[in-house]
Amino acid sequence: MEKKELRAQVRQKKSAYTPAQLVEISVSIIEKLKVNSKFHAAHTICLYSSLPDEVDTHPLIEELKSEKRILSLYLICCLVGQMPSLVQQQGLFGCNL
Repeated sequence: MEKKELRAQVRQKKSAYTPAQLVEISVSIIEKLKVNSKFHAAHTICLYSSLPDEVDTHPLIEELKSEKRILSLYLICCLVGQMPSLVQQQGLFGCNL
């Protein structure tokens, strides 16, 4: 299967979820993550900032921002693309890079 076809298939499946189903799925996934021993032991967590049709990561990011160092994939891509090395920065969701 071509990448383009696979993406279309994923988009179609994601669009089938109602907002209520997406909330239910998001809560279930986040709760499973939060009881994982490796998650608890980690000092730094890398999360993506979710789009409306994805598992909602925003509540988790807000909850963890005072407990763990949170790296956002979007922010990392922007920094790496624009600068040769990561810099210390206060910013997105209060995380430190």
